[in-house]
Amino acid sequence: MVPKRERSVLVSSIDSSKGQTNGKVKCITSPVTSNKAFVIAVVFSSLVLDFGSEAKSQYIVQFTRDLSRTANSTILRHQNVTKNACGKKLNESSMDEIMGQKLAAKWSFYCNTVEHVTTLPIVMLFGIYSDKIGRKPLFLISTVGMFLEYGIKAVAIYMKLPMYFFVIAAGVEGLTGCRYLFSIATNASIADTTERNQTRTTALALVDVFLGIGTFAAKIGAGYMISSMGYFFPVVLTAGLNIFMVIFIIGFVPETLQRKSKKKPTFEIFKDSMSFLYDKTQIHGNKRWKFFYCFFMFISLEISGMAVSGISTIYYMGFPFCWNSKSIGWYSASTSLIHTTIGAMLLKLFVKHGKDEPLAIIGLMSSISNKVVMGLASQSWMLYLGTSVGVLSMLQGVVIRSALSRMVIESKQGSFFMVYELVVILTAIAGTSLATNIYQATVTILRGFPFLVAACLYFFVVLLVIIICIFGGMHPEAGSKRTSTAYKRTSDIATYGSTTQHPSNVNSGGNISSEV
Repeated sequence: MVPKRERSVLVSSIDSSKGQTNGKVKCITSPVTSNKAFVIAVVFSSLVLDFGSEAKSQYIVQFTRDLSRTANSTILRHQNVTKNACGKKLNESSMDEIMGQKLAAKWSFYCNTVEHVTTLPIVMLFGIYSDKIGRKPLFLISTVGMFLEYGIKAVAIYMKLPMYFFVIAAGVEGLTGCRYLFSIATNASIADTTERNQTRTTALALVDVFLGIGTFAAKIGAGYMISSMGYFFPVVLTAGLNIFMVIFIIGFVPETLQRKSKKKPTFEIFKDSMSFLYDKTQIHGNKRWKFFYCFFMFISLEISGMAVSGISTIYYMGFPFCWNSKSIGWYSASTSLIHTTIGAMLLKLFVKHGKDEPLAIIGLMSSISNKVVMGLASQSWMLYLGTSVGVLSMLQGVVIRSALSRMVIESKQGSFFMVYELVVILTAIAGTSLATNIYQATVTILRGFPFLVAACLYFFVVLLVIIICIFGGMHPEAGSKRTSTAYKRTSDIATYGSTTQHPSNVNSGGNISSEV
């Protein structure tokens, strides 16, 4: 277990008129992103998730491709390798390939729908309790669920079982909150340890960088392992790595929630958790309309991003690209590397010196360019070009997520991120349904049509951002005399996992120091 001294927090010097939120003292700590165990857990969780999901998505494509090529189902069940055969002719794909693409889209839709529908009540249940039980249990439940999911998938691949068992595995993962409980815990931990200013935006951006590092390692490793060993070993390895993750979280990851809510009946906890949605006093600046407007922007943004989810791997493995697991691995890894290095450096520069709304527009224009190039791509190099022009595509997500979090009072951060993830789940259901059905309907006309639909949806979000700019921007206190909510700090602050003390990471101007 983590030594008690590693979780210690020094209460800042607080002004009597500004130092309380909803009757509770705000404990200021250094951002949890400075804690090594937390960083390792986030990076490793991304590595494990992407490693397993890559094997899963490619196996579905290979399975359905073989199914479309033969009427004898016993033959296709013995396939445990990735193949590059994509079309019988150089200038057009075969009917078998088209049928395989449609079947892959259909089974991906089934798995995604079952996973997200079953996870809704779980995320709601543990989300409303996150401000009571803490963040660490959510990390653990999510990781155990991934172990169970990939354990079932490994058995299905090894025993040559039908695709229905992948749907069952998706349901089991859904009943343990999928990756969404892990995301709630991650975001809430950041909110627990950052002030309501640019520090939070930077910390959330750093988490995206950490996730990109894990994705980079996973994509290359998965590509080569699938190519040389088939699908079974990568799936078994994913299950085993999740066991290691459980042990690591128990022993090293800190609990950031220092002041847990009092015991109440479940209904009272639920009502209290959702109170920020109807009580304007729990929104900084009392601008509830602005909060809901920004939340609508977030919903539109999520649907835009999900408009190609579930079909990307199918798209890459289909005609005219005909990529195998190695090609997909290198492309995915290069995408992650570009976003993690160039994108992260530009993001930090823009976040430090720019305002929320221009940053969101820059990110959205990058996303639109990315989706247009991807949708019209006819050669492999055009996919890499799409990645390059989309280097800043994570800007808008970080900015809007940070803006929404800063609007909600500190004692409701866990509840806010629970609602946030519920919306992510609902938009994932809608987005995957949209993407897979559009792909099945347009695969014979224009395979990249879902990407063009996503570009149009992103443009709609651009219009929403421009409108909010006209009415004062995303800051909840814009257009009125702002009341400072930055709490005064002591000269020394104890960091997580260390007794070493250092000065504040945020100066009086709200700028981020090099320590963040």
